[in-house]
Amino acid sequence: YSGLLGGLDKASKHVKAKAAEIEGHTEALSAIGPRFLAPFAALAGLVGGGAFLKGAVDETVQWTLESQKLARVLGISTEAASVYNLAIGDIHISQEDFLAANAKLVKTLSTNEDAFHRLGVETRGQDGRYRDSAAIMADVNVKLLEIKEGTERNVAAQKIFGKGWQDALRILKLTPEVIEEARAKAERLNLIVGADSVEATKAYRDSMNDLDDTVKAVKVGIGRELMPVL
Repeated sequence: YSGLLGGLDKASKHVKAKAAEIEGHTEALSAIGPRFLAPFAALAGLVGGGAFLKGAVDETVQWTLESQKLARVLGISTEAASVYNLAIGDIHISQEDFLAANAKLVKTLSTNEDAFHRLGVETRGQDGRYRDSAAIMADVNVKLLEIKEGTERNVAAQKIFGKGWQDALRILKLTPEVIEEARAKAERLNLIVGADSVEATKAYRDSMNDLDDTVKAVKVGIGRELMPVL
């Protein structure tokens, strides 16, 4: 993953350079020829010949954005969020399913905190502030799994997750043990999303946006030149 970040930075710089090269030709739209088409040919070569590398960059960006989304919702760091993101995949559920269950849990936490205490789950740290909801969910799952499967477990789950508790049962495998295993795997595979990942992703996306704007300007310029003769 750290290697991909270096590639992401290089891709960002390359895109910026290509955008500048294309932009430098926009003033000569009336003389469309090899010189004008050269940067587009180079860009086509980058996209076609570097499909695998482009896919790697896209995967890096997607992983970072997913971790950022979890971090915002859960109020945790992107480092911790990337571990949860990996753990979610390890139990074969989607991030959407996880976030839906988390929303149900948070709603109950805000209206009936005692339901967690009765289940034997601590909701606050020593400082009196709420623990992060994903950690609370993991402890809830452990307690629910200790209850015999069937009516008793269903009733307990309904008290925590409210309506739609049946869907929430799909995340029961997300336990502290699974999260720790995901943490070890994320560290081993360099999948932890830190500040450098976030910054590199933002720079790359900004560069791609600038390139899109530049290409759009070129197309508009060509269109203006061609409209009188078409």
